[in-house]
Amino acid sequence: MPASRTTVATPPAGFYVQVASVGSEEVARAQFQSLQARAPSLLASRTMVVQQADIPGRGTFYRVQIGPMSQADAE
Repeated sequence: MPASRTTVATPPAGFYVQVASVGSEEVARAQFQSLQARAPSLLASRTMVVQQADIPGRGTFYRVQIGPMSQADAE
């Protein structure tokens, strides 16, 4: 399986689907790798984007998103 691609900067234009929200960037990567193993035909060509979200009163979360894709594919 190819190495997962990760970005925390501004991702390329397109639509993204959030597949998880976890407590660390390490867990975010592991979650994506697990999803890739379960659905390689859907996720092999997708880029993982990790978006850090600081939520007042709850802490920091790392949103795992995949894309870019068309709106129709995202739906």
